[in-house]
Amino acid sequence: MPKYFIILFISILFLTSCKLNKLYNQTVIDQKEFSSTIQFKKLASGHIVIPVFIKGKEYSFLLDTGTPNMVSKELAEELKLEHVYHQQYIDSQDNKLALSLSVIDEVIIGGVSFRNNATTIHNFDKSPPTIRCLNISGVVGANLMKSATWTFDFENNLITISNAKEQLPEGKVLSFKTGYAGTPKVKVNINGVSDGKAYIDFGAKGFYKTSEKTLHKLCRDKNKHKCSITSGYGSIASGAFGYEEPDSSHIALVHLFSMGNKKQVTLKNQLITMSNHSEKLLGLDCFENFNTTINWSERKLVLSKKMKPEEIDSYDSFGFRVIYKEEKLYVGFIYNHSPATKAGLQLGDQIIKINEFNFDHSSEDKFCSFLNSNTLISAKQIKLTLLRNDQPTDIVLEKKDLFEGVQQGAVK
Repeated sequence: MPKYFIILFISILFLTSCKLNKLYNQTVIDQKEFSSTIQFKKLASGHIVIPVFIKGKEYSFLLDTGTPNMVSKELAEELKLEHVYHQQYIDSQDNKLALSLSVIDEVIIGGVSFRNNATTIHNFDKSPPTIRCLNISGVVGANLMKSATWTFDFENNLITISNAKEQLPEGKVLSFKTGYAGTPKVKVNINGVSDGKAYIDFGAKGFYKTSEKTLHKLCRDKNKHKCSITSGYGSIASGAFGYEEPDSSHIALVHLFSMGNKKQVTLKNQLITMSNHSEKLLGLDCFENFNTTINWSERKLVLSKKMKPEEIDSYDSFGFRVIYKEEKLYVGFIYNHSPATKAGLQLGDQIIKINEFNFDHSSEDKFCSFLNSNTLISAKQIKLTLLRNDQPTDIVLEKKDLFEGVQQGAVK
């Protein structure tokens, strides 16, 4: 079943400076020859968490190629990190926050010692609950990862960390460039039309997210037979510092999706998300079609097919998404002509119950349990209780293909 695009964490942009650039380029590995394989944990959201050792103690860190390193305020206090720099950051949803930077002397992952690691310090209490539900102490970001070669075996949940000079595995080799702090970016084509360069962002769960401007390129007259689109309105994602502002968003089922320049890797029939946020992001769902190697020293991305890539022919959904604020659950996003709209759901409706999950006098732990259940993705039918005019109203929704009845090239 296709999953919608979720940016649960960061994809941070920042104002550049020489000092900041120097900090993010100082990580070193003293070992000349090394190769270590570790098991990673896949969260219910689909994101990657790995064990990280600092001063002999183990912590759970999210792994994210789309951001620099980050640690929680609590961990920074525990490690007695010195604040060496301050910088304003912008998360994936255009929310701004000033953060402190520090340096962790040594981070050990799979026995490999990464030294002099610049890291931002963030108070996760200022993040939306979707971030706190991850239950992590920090993030391993691109500025640390670029010191080595990382190979991801998504079939067996394994990561191999090796020295950059080790021979690359067999597969399709694509060249990439890097954004600030080392995030890789590659060229993307959709239905034979260039969409520029996109960041490889393992902190984003989904296939591909792009600008709403791409909507018009996708469905020009000559390409109308190659795409179907459904649209909606609301807050579709969250970043490190908050939910996005309500806006229109679209999901398209595209015929051909390619990465790379001359040597392209092409996937057929995939879901992409388009919104007004301009950053183009390649998420985990894209790379889980392959065994994926990222070699920063040679700027090479190696994709070895582990299976026939999954092709999508529908988008089954109840037609809404939720947000959790001030210990209450609300309808945060609604798709047009969906089961949700036909049942009368409205943006901002308070939800007091979804199946067995009761959000009347709710807690964040209860919301996290609901998120981890993946109910809105796995269930085929749900029963909602909404609070309308201070009275509970029960609604039953059946999941439906949101592309059903949509003419190709049309926006529904």
